[in-house]
Amino acid sequence: MKIKYIIIYIFFILFLLYPSRGGKNYRNTQPEKFNIDIESATTSNISETIKTSLSDYFNGLVKGGFNGVILVAKGGDIVFKKAHGWANYRKQDSLDIHSSFQIASVTKQFTAAAILKLQQMGKLDLEDTVTHYIPKLPYKDITIYQLLTHQSGLMNYMYFCDDVLDKKETITNAEVIDLLQKHKPNPYYQPDRHFDYSNTGYMLLARIIENVSGITYTEFLNTHFFEPLNMDDSFVYDPISSGLKNKTVGYHYKWLKANTSYLDGVYGDKGVYSSAADLYKWDRALYTNKILNENGRQKAFSPQVKIPYTDKSYGFGWRIRHITNESNFNRTKIIYHAGWWNGYNSLFVRIPKIQGVIIILTNELSRSFLNSYPHLVNALLPSHTPSPLS
Repeated sequence: MKIKYIIIYIFFILFLLYPSRGGKNYRNTQPEKFNIDIESATTSNISETIKTSLSDYFNGLVKGGFNGVILVAKGGDIVFKKAHGWANYRKQDSLDIHSSFQIASVTKQFTAAAILKLQQMGKLDLEDTVTHYIPKLPYKDITIYQLLTHQSGLMNYMYFCDDVLDKKETITNAEVIDLLQKHKPNPYYQPDRHFDYSNTGYMLLARIIENVSGITYTEFLNTHFFEPLNMDDSFVYDPISSGLKNKTVGYHYKWLKANTSYLDGVYGDKGVYSSAADLYKWDRALYTNKILNENGRQKAFSPQVKIPYTDKSYGFGWRIRHITNESNFNRTKIIYHAGWWNGYNSLFVRIPKIQGVIIILTNELSRSFLNSYPHLVNALLPSHTPSPLS
């Protein structure tokens, strides 16, 4: 009889310790703070060649009307950081490396990391169906993995919402899902056919994060990413909040303020604001186990699906390609993502081989750097002789 009670007690303890999947209001213990001082991480110990290349590139952008911030690091050290222009043109507030920009689709890496974090906690599996966590979604047999890799085949929620709403009231992820349930728009194709970039997929992933964790997407990112890394300039946009710290204003050409959109309240595919300083901290943390373990990072940064008609692939929230060194023709892997929304453009490029990162953020619509950034990658690579900038 005594043995029976001992066995029952052991099973009870195991039940308490074993992480149940899909449980509500799960809050993991926060990791220790990840302290990085931007000034002490900045070095002047770089070659004149690199210094000249980076300065020439930045000055070329400024001559073309660039209004934004650039931060470049190599070997973990910041080798270049500079801001030009206005955070708020009307108030004549100057930009700096702590100015917060809407990073648009660069948000997707945070959404993907949150999903991988939940998998790491034992709360979900990437092969789980989406309807397991969002039962009202009228599309069966789509998996979390397919959302992460843009293989769900779902329609673009932005175009669909344009057709069925008056666009006067800001909507949320939950309301978009209700509209999908009500109208059941046809998907573009059946899941698992091929890559087709999908904001809808990442909007749904944000909702899964909420349903699994029992807290909001904002709370999850704050608790597990922003606060532990001291990313004090980073937040998820909330349309009803005002006076957010270091928030910039988005502009179209010639300081025409970008209008707000009824879709601004939807997040996961976009919605995160961050600064060059904070994204540098995020980059450094991704070389450690502070955010994701080695297995999670390996999944995120490995090619999961080929992007048709290109030499590029997609991981989890990251695009992946190889840059050819201009001097020795060696090919170097880069992991990157760009974004644009309502007057903002962003670019985040990681070069794992040299622990390099290139962060470019602008709040006046300008996409010229999206094509020219490979020159910056080459400037950081060994045995580089700079070529003339166009």
